[in-house]
Formats: sequence, C-alpha cells, structure tokens
Amino acid sequence: MAKYWSKALFYNERRNGFWASAFLTGLLVKTPLIDMISNLNHLKDAYERGLLTGSDWGRWFGEMLLLGNGGMLIVALIIVGWLVLYQFRDSRQEAAGDLMASMPFTRRQIIFTKWVTGVMAIAVPFVVIFLLLTVFYWVNTEWISTPFRLLPQWATLYFLFLACFYSFMFFVQTVMGHPGIASVIGVICTMIPWYLLSAIPVILRQLLGLNYGDAALLDGIERLGEYTVWTRWVRPRYEYLFPDWTTHQLIYTHYGLKVISMVAVIVLFYWLAQQAYAKNPLEKNGKLLMFRFLEPVLIWGFAVCLGMLIVFLFGLGYGSGFFGLVLYLVAGTAIGYWLAKKAVLYYQG
Repeated sequence: MAKYWSKALFYNERRNGFWASAFLTGLLVKTPLIDMISNLNHLKDAYERGLLTGSDWGRWFGEMLLLGNGGMLIVALIIVGWLVLYQFRDSRQEAAGDLMASMPFTRRQIIFTKWVTGVMAIAVPFVVIFLLLTVFYWVNTEWISTPFRLLPQWATLYFLFLACFYSFMFFVQTVMGHPGIASVIGVICTMIPWYLLSAIPVILRQLLGLNYGDAALLDGIERLGEYTVWTRWVRPRYEYLFPDWTTHQLIYTHYGLKVISMVAVIVLFYWLAQQAYAKNPLEKNGKLLMFRFLEPVLIWGFAVCLGMLIVFLFGLGYGSGFFGLVLYLVAGTAIGYWLAKKAVLYYQG
C-alpha cells in the first residue's frame, strides 16, 4: 500500500477535501433532510386539521428523495468540480511542480493520494446523510409508506454518480496543464456525446430532405443520444401498481447494471488518469495541453462542434436549402478551427 499511498501527501491534500466535504454535507442536510422535516411538519398540521385525503400521501418520502431537487445536483457537481480544480491548481504552477519533483514521492503516490482524498470527500457526506435519513425514517415510519431499500439505493447511486464525474474531471486535469481551462473543457466534454448524437441526425435530415421516420438509422442514432444524458443514471421511473392503475411508486430501473457501470467508469478514468500523470512533462505545467497528440483532437473537435452550432443557429428553419446549410457548416467549422488554433498556439507558446 505504501507504494500508492503517502500520509504526508494526504495531510497536504486534506484541506481541499475537508472544505468540499463540508459544503457537500451542508447541501445534503438542506436537501433533502431539512426539506423533508418541513414537509412532514406540514403533513402533521394537515392531519390535525383533517385535510389529508386519499391513500397515497405516505409516498412523499420516496418522491422527495428520488425526484429530489435539480438545483441540488447542479450545486453538488459545482462543488466536485471546484474540488478537482483546487487539487491541481498549485501543482500545475511551475515552481510547485519543480518542488514536488524534488520530493521523495512517486507520481503513483501523488495521483493515488489525490484521487482517494477526493473520493473520500464525496463519500463522507453521503455516509452522514444516509445515517441521518435512516434515523429520520425509522422515527417517523408511521408517516412513511416508502420502502426503506430506496434510501441506500439513492445514497449509493448519487455517490457513484458524483464519483464518476469527479474521476472524469480528474482525468481531464491530468492531460491538460491549465486547471481552469481543463475544468471548463471537462464539463463541455461530458455533453459532447449527447450533442453529436442529437445534432448529426437533425442536420443530415435537412441536408438530405428527409422527415423523421424516413431513415431508421438516423432515428436510432437520435434515440441513442437520449441515453448519453448522464443524469439519467440517477433518474427514477414511475411504476404503476396492478390492479389499480391510478396508483404508482417510484423505483430505480436496472439498479445493479447502473452500479456496475458507474464503478467501471470510475476505475477506467482513474486508470487513465494514472497513466497520463505518470507521463506528464513538468515543463508543460501551466500550458494548455500536456501531450501534443491531443492538439488536433481539441482543435478539430471544437471546430466541428462550432460548425454544427452555427447551422442550428442560422441555418435550420430559415429555408437555407442544401447549399446554404453546407455553407454555414463549412464557415462555422473554419471559424472554429481558426479560434481553436489561435488558443492552442497562445497557451502552448
């Protein structure tokens, strides 16, 4: 274990981990715990007034837990992104990089200790909120009809989801030398699969004069794009209860598959991060990219995405026709290539 873990490095990393963990714990205590306490108080008040009607009001716990608050997830992702940024901010400075290189730590120890500290900072808040919600559940069980199993499922899925996001952003930081730009590009990259799979079929239909349903392949690609919206991993589904089709419950579908998939993603991106960090040239600290072979990937990726965006903004729905759409696509791609090339030359210079 000593060849991977360094106690001295952990003491250096724990400050960032502590603050991220504290913010995330506070967020989870607010949503869902405090919101649930408030909702339960309203239910008790309504019961005393004789205002509770129907038989399905006891499912409020599961609905608040699983449907959650979209704002909570966004803030949690921001906290995790901030954590990764600050973990690499100092080490990507030239002086700090030289200092770390002179210390008796291997790169494997550095990267493993950073990653474990970050994952622990995410895990601890979910352990805390799971224990608090467990106590809340059993103390108020007469007001709750939701099965208890949904609580550990929720905590596990959300932890793994944030750990996936953390590991991906962590990997992006290891292949780029500028932490701030790496954070922005990392977030954008999480949306690129959905963007490409959704945009390409729409543009091709317009170019070929097809309607939706005329080309099964394009329709299939567009439907596939819906599965690359990564928030689907923590999204529940309504299951209607037989024989009364007016009643329903919230469940997580394919729970085991989701857990295995997210664990695999976490392991994959940590392994890629370790391989990339082991080959990081110290003289590239502060530069845009750590590896030259990634320059054309960044340049052409940005160019193509901007080209398609220009088509969506100015070409579709304006009667531009085939040649008009091609002109917008080529012009947007050319502008994107020029901008990305300038940015790479500036930050790599």
